[in-house]
Amino acid sequence: MKILAFTDTHGKKSHIDEIKLVAKKDKPDILISAGDFTNFGKNIDDKLKEFDFGFKLLYILGNHEEESEISYLPKNFFNIHMNSKIIKDILFLGCGGGIYGEIENNFEKCKNEFKKIISNFKKNNPNGKVVLITHRPPKNTKLDYMKKYPSGVGAKNISDFIQDNAIDIAISGHIHENFGKVDLLNKTKLYNPGPKGRIIKI
Repeated sequence: MKILAFTDTHGKKSHIDEIKLVAKKDKPDILISAGDFTNFGKNIDDKLKEFDFGFKLLYILGNHEEESEISYLPKNFFNIHMNSKIIKDILFLGCGGGIYGEIENNFEKCKNEFKKIISNFKKNNPNGKVVLITHRPPKNTKLDYMKKYPSGVGAKNISDFIQDNAIDIAISGHIHENFGKVDLLNKTKLYNPGPKGRIIKI
């Protein structure tokens, strides 16, 4: 599967136009947004509609969005915040929101359910792949490092979950300084695709 992932576009037309160009050129199977597709939640429905390029979109919320503010979704868009979706032989898990702190509260609420979902998925699809999408990055990785905060600003409970479960790819954003960075946590490939988007093959 070919994924076009992006994050933290913050409603900027230039970012959305660039993602559209990549989508039309590379024809991904699916688009994935790791949150903050608005600027402080302004015009949330309109900003979502701007990603309707004719592709399926899975998205989570960032720290700029509230689920209650979304009143319209194109039929090919799926909100997987604290939820999951299986497409072909790939399980997608999503958890958005959050700003700082070693424990990401939203993730704490859904991590046990996610563990069960992964276990059941692997029983039925032993060769299936698992993609985790969070807005905040896992702690102690290249994706959470900031010079101002050398101890990192990511979430430890996300890192722990990745290390304890069969996650093939983890996509996150939030830290603008790390747009475009890639890392490994055990065998899990970590991506911050940034607002211009990145093609990821799985």
